[in-house]
Amino acid sequence: MSECILTQEVAYCDAIELPASECLICGKVSIHKAGWYGVMCTACRHEIGDEEWRGSIAEKRRNILGLSRRQMGHLVGVAGSKIARYETQKCPDAYWAKTKELVVKREANDGKA
Repeated sequence: MSECILTQEVAYCDAIELPASECLICGKVSIHKAGWYGVMCTACRHEIGDEEWRGSIAEKRRNILGLSRRQMGHLVGVAGSKIARYETQKCPDAYWAKTKELVVKREANDGKA
């Protein structure tokens, strides 16, 4: 019996390339690949699955930034426990926009280095 290790490359080897669009996670306009497990951005290589919603995507953005919920709360002026609610229950427009702004700013700064 042969074994196969499932990697991102294997999961998306027969993926359908979608037209260029803005990635919900990194904010870059890039080609996306639709595979068996979701859609992958070819720029940041992050995946968005069928069960993803605004709060979980905002959490991915926060993790890209390397911030804890408490640190993110300090940046946006709320308690870390509110950040947990934003990411697991209801994600307000202001938090959604702020996480995108911070990730796009980070990506732009990384490109200058």
